Order: sequence, then C-alpha cells, then structure tokens
Amino acid sequence: MPRIRKAVNLTELPTPSTLCKAFDRLDMAVWRVLLNLSVTLLPTNGVVGIDASGFDRSHASKHYTKRTKLTIQQLKVTLLVDTRSNAIIDLHVMTTRKHDSQIAPSLIKRKTGEIAVLLGDKGYDDQKVRAVAHEEDVRPVIKHREFSSLHKAWNARLDADLYGQRSQNETVNSRLKRKYGAFVRSRHWWKQFRELTIACLIHNVDRSLWPVNTAQSPAMVLSKRSETARRVTSRGTVYTPLRPTFWFSLENNCRWLAVLSTVGRVNPVLGKGLIFRIGCP
Repeated sequence: MPRIRKAVNLTELPTPSTLCKAFDRLDMAVWRVLLNLSVTLLPTNGVVGIDASGFDRSHASKHYTKRTKLTIQQLKVTLLVDTRSNAIIDLHVMTTRKHDSQIAPSLIKRKTGEIAVLLGDKGYDDQKVRAVAHEEDVRPVIKHREFSSLHKAWNARLDADLYGQRSQNETVNSRLKRKYGAFVRSRHWWKQFRELTIACLIHNVDRSLWPVNTAQSPAMVLSKRSETARRVTSRGTVYTPLRPTFWFSLENNCRWLAVLSTVGRVNPVLGKGLIFRIGCP
C-alpha cells in the first residue's frame, strides 16, 4: 500500500467509511465499462467459451455450517472467456438457480460483434440458444444431449479440437477462485455483483502484464523497486517499462483496488487515481 499511496499522492489511507461511500457511488454500468476497457488490453480471436460456476456468499467453514445446519445460498456466475488469452469478456451474476440455457441468450445479444464461435457444454443445448446465436451471426459449437442415435451422430461430427478449447473456461474459473477467493465478502447482493466484476477486471489487467503464451515467451516478473517488468532471458536480465493502469493489493485481510492514470512510455508518470476497498469483513 505505500507504493499505491505514493502513486496517488496520499499521505495516509482514507477512513473505511469514505472508501465504502465511494464504492457505493459507482454504478454497475461504470464497472462494466472498465471491464470492457480491460478486454482491449488483450488479443482476442472471437472463439469464446461459456460456463457457470458458484461463489460462496460468506467465508464460513464447512464444519461450522454442517453442525449449525446453516444453509448459505451461492451466487451463480456465468463467464464468457476468450480462448486465446483467457480474457473475461462478460459475466452474468444471479442469486437464483436459473438454467444455463436461459442465461446464454442475453450474453450473446450483449456481446454482438465480439463473438464468432460460441463453445458450450450440454447444459446450453437448447434450440433457443442456437437460434439467437444464428441471428447474431455466431457459430454455436454446443454438444447435444444424447436422447437418440441422431444426437450421437451430431456429437460425433463436432469439431473436437475446437470444442476442446472450452476447457479454458475451467482454467479461468479455477484461477479466479485460487487467486482472488472462492467467496465474496460484501453483505449486500448488489455489492457482491460489483465485487465479482472487479475480480474479473483485475484478472484481465493481470493477464495483460504477462505473456499470452508462456511456453514460447520468457517469464515476466514485476519488479518491486521500479515500475518495470523484469524479463529473464538466456542473455541476461532485461528491464522493460510498463504502463500500469490498475493496482491490486491484499492487506489486513482486505482487498484494495487502485485505478491510476499513466502518461508516457518510458518512465511512466502516474497521475491522479482512485482507491477502492473491495470486500472487507
């Protein structure tokens, strides 16, 4: 946090109430705009996978909930993930158990022009989903539920290599939960929606700071002493300047997000910015 305070010219952190009020003033539309801007930092190919996952609404141990017979309803989060760079293009959050086939059409319509191929499992096997996809010039690659030999034949003709890219959704879901937590800390449902949107936003920014293909590109490591990236190669260590837009930190069991403005390519000059406290108990 000292580095973030220095970047935004703050001698001390604001009180928690100030940060919470600032977080409340920003509507969900603002966070969606920031999410869309973060997608532009990554290369995409139009091949998008769709999948849902559950996030706990409070961090309670399984042993405690079992002994107290406490039931905590999870949030259902549906992600649209680009298979090239694992960028999260869009998300849908809800508190009820709505079927996957009823969620997909709204996501397809909202991201018209950014999706060329839609990859989905058998949960999205619905004629309405396919109809909406064809209307928006999207090729649906969705497995059929096998109720007859005809459905088995259709699945056999499916492009296995292309459909196999759908596993990138599982990778992104696992990465979100392992790195940013499998639960949300906010108490109100609308704050929980924003918290998950911010986690997806930070995921995209984090991916933009690292090579898309780590098998062919050298590892990039953030330097602690300067706003540069340290690239370790066979010829030695090379330092290249970064243009950070977002900072993410974890301190005192709280998640902090700093949105900063940057100027210049060499020796970035950090301008004014905002600091938000994300989901503290």
